[in-house]
Amino acid sequence: MVRSTVSAKTFMTLFFAFMVAIGSFALLFGVMGVSATLSTGGWSVTQGTVIATNIYTEWSGGSHGGGHWTYYPSVIYQYQVQGVSYMG
Repeated sequence: MVRSTVSAKTFMTLFFAFMVAIGSFALLFGVMGVSATLSTGGWSVTQGTVIATNIYTEWSGGSHGGGHWTYYPSVIYQYQVQGVSYMG
């Protein structure tokens, strides 16, 4: 009877430590995300133009239904910041 109580305490301690570790990682990634968002506050706001869009497809696999399609989106855009034009 005493042995099962010790095992239950050990299990609960390990479970608690595991949950604290998961929570700590979630908090860390959340803080990193907020930090990245706040660092964009000084960026200029500008209008852009989408020049062209396309979706390229590629078939991978055999001809007997064992393959799959892969899709590659493509967007060409242009914008201007402080008199300098950029295209991507």
